[in-house]
Amino acid sequence: MASQFYCSKINAMQDALLPGIMGAAEWSLWIKPKNHYFVEEDFLNLFAVFSSLRGIVWYVSSGNSTSQSIRDYKRAFGNWSSLNTNIVVKTTIEYANENSKLYSDIAWVSSNSANNLVTLFSQSTVGKNSSISFIPYNENSAQKWANIVSGLNWLWLCNEWVATSQQPLLNADAVVLDYIRLTIEIDGIPGLVYSDIDNKKGLLFLGKGSVLKDLQETLLTQSEIINDTTFNQWFQRGVNLVVSP
Repeated sequence: MASQFYCSKINAMQDALLPGIMGAAEWSLWIKPKNHYFVEEDFLNLFAVFSSLRGIVWYVSSGNSTSQSIRDYKRAFGNWSSLNTNIVVKTTIEYANENSKLYSDIAWVSSNSANNLVTLFSQSTVGKNSSISFIPYNENSAQKWANIVSGLNWLWLCNEWVATSQQPLLNADAVVLDYIRLTIEIDGIPGLVYSDIDNKKGLLFLGKGSVLKDLQETLLTQSEIINDTTFNQWFQRGVNLVVSP
């Protein structure tokens, strides 16, 4: 088994990680890579667990170009063929006085994307410029999620200002909470990247109790369960959400 999991009702201890999370979601599912890094089996397991939904990924990258045209291989998912061919939304910011562009793209993912996801989620910026969720597989849901995740995109673009401003005009936590609430509202399961005290990253999924609680039996066939004592000891050592700022 490639990963471990812990699934439970969100309690006050977890709420301290992101104040207000208890009001945004009912249950949490923590995926902890057993070898401290993601492998293809981790994502294949997720696709099996969330089989009634479809995975969707947001990712931001920047690049330099002297050409006015934008080529697919220079976009955010340009290095990953299975993602590049399933793009739902393409967003480009081009700075007029500089030869630089920023790409913020969203793509459907499935079992044939597992190897590409391993590479994407092994990057040092994962979680700050990227996220993964599972939502109903239709165009309407994809468009709604693209609008929802634009809040995380804003945090990435303005991360220095948000982190250093003495009087921020917007609470970054509220943006993340709305990402969670609104993804659940479209019958999806929002995902975030976390990092523990040893700087080892994993995935946190949030949702309705009626959805995540019922997944535990399937998870037991895919992953190794973490008991309450072990999870609480690990959590109390230090965990944070990897999201801008």
